[in-house]
Amino acid sequence: MRILVIGAGAIGGSLAAYLTKTSANVTLLELNPDTCNYISVNGITVVDGENTITADVKIVNSTSELEERSFDCCFTATRAYNMSAAVTSILPYLTPDALVIAMNNGVCIDTLAGIVGKDHAVGGMINYGVGISHVGSYYIKIRGGLVLGMLLESGSGIPKNLVRLSELLNQVIPTTVTDNIVGSLYSKMLINACITSSALISGLLLGDILRSKSGRALFTAIAAEGVAVANAANIEIPKYNGKLNYYSLIKNDILHRIMRRITYLVMANRYSKRTSASLEALRNGVKTETDYFNGYISRLGRKLNVPTPANDKMCSMIKRIEKDVSFISPNNLNLLGF
Repeated sequence: MRILVIGAGAIGGSLAAYLTKTSANVTLLELNPDTCNYISVNGITVVDGENTITADVKIVNSTSELEERSFDCCFTATRAYNMSAAVTSILPYLTPDALVIAMNNGVCIDTLAGIVGKDHAVGGMINYGVGISHVGSYYIKIRGGLVLGMLLESGSGIPKNLVRLSELLNQVIPTTVTDNIVGSLYSKMLINACITSSALISGLLLGDILRSKSGRALFTAIAAEGVAVANAANIEIPKYNGKLNYYSLIKNDILHRIMRRITYLVMANRYSKRTSASLEALRNGVKTETDYFNGYISRLGRKLNVPTPANDKMCSMIKRIEKDVSFISPNNLNLLGF
């Protein structure tokens, strides 16, 4: 299997390295010339606890270096707002039966299917976390797996090429295939809308957000709106990471309020010293993906006549912060009024 990976960021670079340990023929496409040159000379290193893998990855800086109609599979590991352009640029280099897997944040599989067709579009929901020590050097922050799925008719079965791909990935990353990929992507999107966006406006560690009364209230408000929108759209939301049940989280009887507080306490302890990679990127001038988190909920809510005031306010505040990061402040959690 010939595989193209677009983007040498945390997910793309580490994925390319892992895939070289399979039988696949892997090419990494990275448009940053400095990153490309470094990896071409030094290869890629991925540290996972006490284990380290090193890989010599074929890397190119332009689609002009690719052979037409040669790739059986393409992983797009770009930011959500760059996915469409990235996929369009590599269409001439895919075989007729190729699969394209969107590894970006957000619920973008419909957009992907509009470009490559439903029979070729695969959503990838990532349940692991990767950090970058420096160019070409990655480390596993959160161990986990990958969930794949397509927009196929119920009962149609898993296509053979997706089965083949999942078997290949399972050699290096625990991979499952779902018939509810929209729900899986929505579940991951919703946790980002709740906690990543809260970190963007507050500048706080993830644990500190969940220890604050205003942070917990905002998390609950965003989650409640997300569930309401999903219900209206007939989207079934699975538990995030197999643990966080959004439907139970937002219930307001005494028992569920107690369970919610316990849930937030557990999450706060787990993420007590973890900062948001999106917050670090924002401070370095990188545009956020809020339009694909809270913005997605707001847009779908308007379409379905479901009010989403918490998500609307979050979008407005982050747009202001993108223009001037000095507006990042813990007090923003209180200003949103939830």
